[in-house]
Amino acid sequence: MTEEQLSYDEAVIVYVLHERNAYMIGHTREQLANEIRTLKEENKIKHFDFGKLDEVVENLLTWRILDIEEEKSYLKEHVWGKV
Repeated sequence: MTEEQLSYDEAVIVYVLHERNAYMIGHTREQLANEIRTLKEENKIKHFDFGKLDEVVENLLTWRILDIEEEKSYLKEHVWGKV
């Protein structure tokens, strides 16, 4: 179980993957970015630094929150909390 304090951008990625059932269904980088853009357009999130997308995903991989298989991101842990 991870007890890392996530940054806002990290929390957004985890939220999107959780909402899209990325426990079983992987998402490509492009799908993830498109989902985040949609949330921004719908004013459901405040902001997101797309320039740090790869860095944020790398942090989540390091903490073993995500796993990447065949260029798709999967959540490895169930999510508790909110953005």
